[in-house]
Amino acid sequence: MADGHINPANVPDIALKDGHSIPQVGLGVLRIDDEGLARTLGVCNFMPADLKRLHEETGAWPAVNQIELHPTWQQREVVAFCKEHGIAVEAYSPMARGTDLNAGDGTIEKIAAAHEVSPAQVILRWHIENGTIIIPKSVHAARQKENLDLFGFELTAEEHAAIDALDGPTRAGHDPLTFTYA
Repeated sequence: MADGHINPANVPDIALKDGHSIPQVGLGVLRIDDEGLARTLGVCNFMPADLKRLHEETGAWPAVNQIELHPTWQQREVVAFCKEHGIAVEAYSPMARGTDLNAGDGTIEKIAAAHEVSPAQVILRWHIENGTIIIPKSVHAARQKENLDLFGFELTAEEHAAIDALDGPTRAGHDPLTFTYA
């Protein structure tokens, strides 16, 4: 830290019970806060144990936790923990890379037809009504416009229950505890 900056390579890791590790961020967070370098902290793929450890080390909860979240991978325990501690949840891959558009033997499509909207709009509306931050990705201008048009309809309690029932044991992306970029 000779130049006043934290070198992540010199910050020890936190060992997790399963033999994996996450970079220790407590010291860096405290220094960033003390120096006024950031107003808020955001994390990605932090599970409740990770969030508790961060809070124990810093005395603060992050403002946001970005996790893979979509109708077929809802991570209810993580979402509930975040809500309980005032941590906003941001969904990456909010439509499971498009695979959730046809989820549940046509469940999403049936709800879309009932509202005269697209399956993508149904999923994005479900996220919004659940209080999830979403940043849908599309390179197509028409889909980008469609993704913004989410406020002309509301899902019923029955439709929410049908989408909630799509939760399953398989993520669309990589497991952050086992994936390596090497």
